[in-house]
Amino acid sequence: MYNSVKWVHMVENEEISSFLDGGEIVFTTGIGIFEAKDFDLLSLVKENIQNGASGMVVNVGPYIPEISETVIAYCNRLGFPLFVVPWEVKMARIIKVFCLYILEAEKYEMEISEALEKALHFPKQDNIYAPVLEKYGFHPDNKIQISVLAGEFKIDEKTTLVDELLQKINYITYQLDGKVTISKSDKHYILFSANMDEAKIHVFSNRLTEFLNSKLKDPEIHWAIGSEIKQLHDIHKSYLRVKNLLKINQRAMIFNPITDDHNLGAYELLMEYADKTGAKEYINNMIEPLFEYDRMNNTDLCVVLSLYLESNGRVNDVAQKLFVHRNTINYKIKKIENLLSCDLSDFFVRLNLAVAFMMKAVL
Repeated sequence: MYNSVKWVHMVENEEISSFLDGGEIVFTTGIGIFEAKDFDLLSLVKENIQNGASGMVVNVGPYIPEISETVIAYCNRLGFPLFVVPWEVKMARIIKVFCLYILEAEKYEMEISEALEKALHFPKQDNIYAPVLEKYGFHPDNKIQISVLAGEFKIDEKTTLVDELLQKINYITYQLDGKVTISKSDKHYILFSANMDEAKIHVFSNRLTEFLNSKLKDPEIHWAIGSEIKQLHDIHKSYLRVKNLLKINQRAMIFNPITDDHNLGAYELLMEYADKTGAKEYINNMIEPLFEYDRMNNTDLCVVLSLYLESNGRVNDVAQKLFVHRNTINYKIKKIENLLSCDLSDFFVRLNLAVAFMMKAVL
């Protein structure tokens, strides 16, 4: 039911079905089936599905008296929407309504995407984007938030998966009684939502993650969800914060991912300090020798140290996560201590190293 409808088409026989571009909802009165004695409704349904139709509306009457159980079972099996309309209902009126909705939707998508682009990248032009966003219900009273979805899905833009993803986003949004518009940037999708509180946003992200997991093999999915925006000219600022949060989630080697930007904790301070020259110097002094050693010797000491810090120094936990014996971890911990000239049993040493890892994720 979340199939998108790009346009409408009257299809009465196999030949007309071949002219479909894909994404149309198909209407038929059955006159072509009636005239061709060797052609039936099931054959027309199969042709329409093969040619990419989004759904089919059948005018039940003198040419198609009823829909057989065979046709219904076939449509159910393939997840193909099939609707019936009584003969006395004029198909032209239904088609007109569909066309109006499609044109309005296209206008909405064009105007809202242009306004969002302006808001994200040209925040001072609020006299241009603000009226459009408010016109379509994206105003601060409606709980506006910026979210970013990114990951190693490697979605080919030419495949149908992109369309399926966008359709799924719209469908979940409809179920949650919200509004979401989408903008693509590099390797991530920017989601601009309204009428969605924190609970709904998390339901939304979980359902979308489940969808991607069902469609892709071992996708690496990262979410970053911004705080509620109080004024439209803050969209740009919120977007920058969410991008930083996404970067942290993708790069961080220790601690669980942070989804919401109001849960940044110490990262809040580190982001303020990230542009200072002392930040890189701190990382170089604290952990860079370990990264360099791993690069030169093809070892995993950085991973071991990050897990050790994340586990509060519990060697057994690290060994279980890496599927090795605890003695192996103890040996590597000693190696790390020698390379960094430190004592990992000291809490403040571990704290300083953890801060270095966190800072590296921010930069």
